[in-house]
Amino acid sequence: MPEQFLSNGVLRLLLDRASVDERLALSKILNPSATSAMKSIELQKNICQEGGHGVANFFRGQGTGYIDILDDTVDALKIKGLPTYHGKSVHKSLSLWEIDEIYSINKNKRNIEECRRVGIAYTLDAENKILIHVLEKTYNNMASDQKKIFDARVREVANQFGVSSAKSLAGGAGLLVLGNLGGFATYTLMTSVLSTLSFGALGFGAYTAASSLLGFVLGPAGWIAMGGAAIHAIGKPELKKIIPLVINVAAVRQRINYSSIK
Repeated sequence: MPEQFLSNGVLRLLLDRASVDERLALSKILNPSATSAMKSIELQKNICQEGGHGVANFFRGQGTGYIDILDDTVDALKIKGLPTYHGKSVHKSLSLWEIDEIYSINKNKRNIEECRRVGIAYTLDAENKILIHVLEKTYNNMASDQKKIFDARVREVANQFGVSSAKSLAGGAGLLVLGNLGGFATYTLMTSVLSTLSFGALGFGAYTAASSLLGFVLGPAGWIAMGGAAIHAIGKPELKKIIPLVINVAAVRQRINYSSIK
């Protein structure tokens, strides 16, 4: 059956470029007893199946779109400043759902590549905000000595990116400033935070391969703080898996997009 959503093809291409360890980390979220990494096609289908409502999955013969999964995650974590999936138009009178759903694009005679670009732009913005949210929760869970180191890292990254108020930045306020820079700034901050949490030379790869930061954030207290208690409403996916999946996918994208930048 042909793929119904543009964002799932983009997700599959990303997973094609993921390392075996990164795909294994994602596979273990889907199936904790997994001992080998799923292939990218199987992994993409399972992520999208997990993210969709069972009845809807049955009728469309496949899972939902990755953009829909992001929208559910953003909603569960109460992240503001992003358009909603079925909400107002985001591009030439089309909603997020309409720019992602192939049949809708064809019905409206829209250019698929143009819609794909809009979807990717939303994905990058949403994932960046999710990662910054994770860092905020991580900061809240840190001991006081770790917070001091973290604040120093925030100021270092802010200086690197020419932020004029870098000397006074700390905690959530610093994360907000750096989060608004997006892209490479978020990647740089993530790698710095990992060293703060004593993962040292393992760096960003430890996060994506072994989910080290994820395990720290999503402990019992962290999971409640991340909004995990709100996720069993009718029609919602099982976000206890979806949130970690999205965080790891976002981390993989960061690694692929920015790890070679000096």
